[in-house]
Amino acid sequence: MKHLPLLLLLFCLGSCCNKMELTEEEKNWCPYEEGQTLIFKSNLGNLDTLQVDSRVENYTNPGCNCVEVSFEQLHYIELVLSLKSNTKTLLHSTVSIMKNDEGDATYPKLSFFGLTNTLQDKPTLSKKLRIQATNQLYEHVYKFEDSINAKNIDDGYLSCFYYDRKNGLVKYVAKDGEIFELIKKNG
Repeated sequence: MKHLPLLLLLFCLGSCCNKMELTEEEKNWCPYEEGQTLIFKSNLGNLDTLQVDSRVENYTNPGCNCVEVSFEQLHYIELVLSLKSNTKTLLHSTVSIMKNDEGDATYPKLSFFGLTNTLQDKPTLSKKLRIQATNQLYEHVYKFEDSINAKNIDDGYLSCFYYDRKNGLVKYVAKDGEIFELIKKNG
């Protein structure tokens, strides 16, 4: 009986973490699986292939260390994509989302070829977008434009990109005006 307070303390510390889960709607922002490829065709006939190199889905503070780290375990997803190209220098792209510790709606951080935006608050209104190359209509597309609602790092080559909430990257425009549209997903 003299160890009962110690046992209760250990039990409380072991079960102290609160898991903050991403909702299905939030998970939809990360639609790709590892190994998947995306093929884009430009208005000049050039092809770009993006490959999903990794998809990590986990929690912060996985060991539930309430004393030294936090009482929260925040659910997150991170995708890393690479562009297979002989002409472009910024080849890596990322999509990530992490549940906030208040349980509020969470939005992703998107970075394609150096053009990056973090959606801190609710994003601007989505619009419908029809891809000319395939005649595919996307219902919830957000446009991210350099110096307006996104910023180029390391002298990225995009002027803007279009990201659909459930289908991911569907279109991007280079600074020189070349327009790439999604024509196929493999895997």
